[in-house]
This record gives sequence, structure tokens and C-alpha cells, in this order.
Amino acid sequence: MNTRTNNTNAVAVKVLGALALALFVLASPRQTQAQLPPINLNYNFDVPVLKVVPNPCTTGFVLVTGNMNVQVTTTQSSSGAFSFTLGMNASGNGKDVLKDGTLVLDGTAKSRYLYSSSLNGDATFQKKPAFFSIETPMVDGLFREFDDTSDAIVMETQLALTFTNGVPAVPVIQGFNVRCTK
Repeated sequence: MNTRTNNTNAVAVKVLGALALALFVLASPRQTQAQLPPINLNYNFDVPVLKVVPNPCTTGFVLVTGNMNVQVTTTQSSSGAFSFTLGMNASGNGKDVLKDGTLVLDGTAKSRYLYSSSLNGDATFQKKPAFFSIETPMVDGLFREFDDTSDAIVMETQLALTFTNGVPAVPVIQGFNVRCTK
């Protein structure tokens, strides 16, 4: 009976030793860096467009109205790499106005414009920056309706975009250039 107890104790010691070794291996610090969970954020919103721009083709002004869809996607991978994509697309119309904002109504379609604008871009970083800023041009086009090619307006707006901890702030207009394409 004594031999049997010793064999049982020896087996128990071996099992406890194996468990202790397994717990030690599992609890020991790893050489690899801890993996971050991926983070994906999607911002999608619409902004009304309402602006008056100079008309270099007629020396008057154009009242532009419409809607801009803004899409921002940020992604942080499990390795810590950070990327973002930005899309801004606008459409609407424009009408000739005087410098005081009064609509020019001549009874024809000539006083109406179709408005469109777009901006797309992306960037990738090895890790998420605490802050970054970029300046980028956004090109707006104002073209007369009904295939009237008597004048067309192209406006390039310089935008400053800032991101803090991956979250975008409202774009700030740095300046713009308007030209007639006739």
C-alpha cells in the first residue's frame, strides 16, 4: 500500500509540476508588442451650400445654392498604422445677382448656372498622429444651363483641414481664385 501511495504522490507531483510550468509560460511577459484592436470611424454628413461668388465673365456676381456631402473615414489597424480618406462632393445651382444680392431676372434661362464641386484625398501614417493639418484645393464649376457656353466660371478654393487624434475639424477657407473660361 505504501508503494501505491508513493506512485500516486509521484504522479500528482508530475501533474502539478506540468501545470506550474504551463502557468509560468502563459504568465511570462511576451517579446512581441501588444496588438491594438482595429478602429474604424465613418463620418458622413450633408452641409448646405450658400455663397456669393464674383462672376469674372460679366463683372457681376453669382448666388450659389446647393448641398455638399462630406465623407471621412479613418482606420487604425491592429499594428497601429493610421489612415484616412476624405470625399467632398457638392451640387446645386447658381443665379446671377447684383452686388446688393438682387436676382437678375431677364426672363430667360441664361441667368441660371449648374454648380458642381468635388475633392477626394487620403493619407497614411505609421501611427495615429496627435495632430496634423493639410491644405488642398477644391475646384468648383459653374456652367450655364441648356448647353449655353457663353461663359463658365471655375473657382478654386484653398481649404485647410486639421485632424486632432484622428477626428476632423471643420475645413477652413484659406483663399480662392475665380476665372472665366470663355
